[in-house]
Amino acid sequence: MSQATAAGRSPRVRRSRPKTAQPRPGVDPLTGLPDRSALAMSLGHSLSWRRRPGDLVAALYVNFDRFHEVNDKWGRAVGDALLRKAAERLGRSVRGGDVVAHPSAGEAAVVRVRADEFVVVLNQVDRPEGAALVARRILDALSRPFRVGSRRVSLTARIGIAVQPPDGDDPDRLLDRALAAMRLAKEEAGPKARFFNETLSAAITRKLDIETQLKSAIDAQELSLCYQPLVDSGSRSLVGVEALLRWNRPGRPPLSPSEFVPVAEESGLMVGLGEWVLRQACRQMKAWLDEGLPRLLLSVNLSSCQLRDGQFASVVASVLAETGLDPRLLQIELTESGVISQDAGTITQLQQLKGLGVSLAIDDFGTGYSALGYLRRFPVDVIKIDRSFVKAISASAFDADFVAAVIAMARRLNLTVVAEGVETDEQLAFLRDNACDQAQGFLFSEPLPADRFKQLALGLAPSVSTGAVS
Repeated sequence: MSQATAAGRSPRVRRSRPKTAQPRPGVDPLTGLPDRSALAMSLGHSLSWRRRPGDLVAALYVNFDRFHEVNDKWGRAVGDALLRKAAERLGRSVRGGDVVAHPSAGEAAVVRVRADEFVVVLNQVDRPEGAALVARRILDALSRPFRVGSRRVSLTARIGIAVQPPDGDDPDRLLDRALAAMRLAKEEAGPKARFFNETLSAAITRKLDIETQLKSAIDAQELSLCYQPLVDSGSRSLVGVEALLRWNRPGRPPLSPSEFVPVAEESGLMVGLGEWVLRQACRQMKAWLDEGLPRLLLSVNLSSCQLRDGQFASVVASVLAETGLDPRLLQIELTESGVISQDAGTITQLQQLKGLGVSLAIDDFGTGYSALGYLRRFPVDVIKIDRSFVKAISASAFDADFVAAVIAMARRLNLTVVAEGVETDEQLAFLRDNACDQAQGFLFSEPLPADRFKQLALGLAPSVSTGAVS
């Protein structure tokens, strides 16, 4: 018997420390799927596999829209749990669960490449339509809401598809093209899968070039504002002006806002750019007032991404205080589709703007996808009928009836109604006969630089009706 035991003390037992599980190389620790380091090997294995003539290899690049909002709203733990469930559902939807790290004939690999992005490698696909069918299964599986604890969470997936041949004969090339296709799929509404082709690739390259140039455009003084008059439909007297962004690139053709504004929105540049537009327009209007111009309503466009930023109302308040412009002279224009896609926080911001004394307008009215019920929820003062309906007044009885109905509805709701894109006296006569309040378009004036608009407003120059300006 040992001395320790004889003394009545228990012998010491040496306990080993539990071993901390180490992540396995090539395996994503969150989902258990192969990670990015295994992707090139998976694709390379598939591309080098001896296949039957006509067989294809497909890479499907899967991304979730606005996944970061889940982490921002509910925390990283909920986001991680959601990703695990999405990965499980993604794996089950591919080849009936026949998923491996390095696929051979008839098998598939699912790889997590980064936070909310996955790549599916399909081996021995007999035709591109086969890859599309798998993509559809994935979209269907991921579109069903997820239960994470007590929360019900929905995701919208986008998928880019590239196949070999003809889209690429090495892993990097095939993956790049699948990624390019996915980015284009993100431009469309709802869950979507898109195939790669050279035209799409050229579009992506052009957007990246525009984004790079746009980042330095303000400092290079390449951006400017033009001003288009807003007139009373009955008297044709000047009642307001809309500030419109223009980009004149020295040595290169000018770009239409319809081309560069979406790029600014997608790249995150639009928040800063929109604030610049607001400040410049308010400064210009205050300068005009100080120079003796009549009090006109200044209309400035708002991007939906500025609303999502959550700080727009405070930005407007700051700009009004800085420039000294009367808030009652400022009108913020929001697109119909941009408003109806927002959440409850949008209503709060719009109410804050109304509290400042700013008026609100719905631009491009009639082009959205929602019921008119949102007019009850949002504190709107003005609706602007989209130019596509105004243009068709003379040629389409339906469009004429639609415009007349919108005007009648607006008046019943005590909303001001503006017709955009008025180009002929016949269109103006129809609008006047149906009691449309205001109009703007090339019939009255093209968008003008600040100095020419000042002359027009002071009555020193006739209204202009020259050719269209992009």
